[in-house]
Amino acid sequence: MDCNNELIQLHSESDTDTNSNRKYYVYRLVDPRTYLTFYVGKGCGDRINQHVNNAKSLMINSDEDEISLKIQQIQEILLSGKQVIRM
Repeated sequence: MDCNNELIQLHSESDTDTNSNRKYYVYRLVDPRTYLTFYVGKGCGDRINQHVNNAKSLMINSDEDEISLKIQQIQEILLSGKQVIRM
């Protein structure tokens, strides 16, 4: 199995993990251009998706001078036409 297929399989498995009865889960955000993890977090509910949603929102309505490196990375990925891999 090549790297791309493993990431897709892991991504699919993580989707079901966030819907389990566990209160918290650990997740990673992966750059699809390099397949490197650029953020690891702990969350509950829909937290894994909030980072991308925040980055999209800041792309439209950004009055802030300082944007975190995580948000900048997500924005660069989105502007390249790709999606952040969430696992």
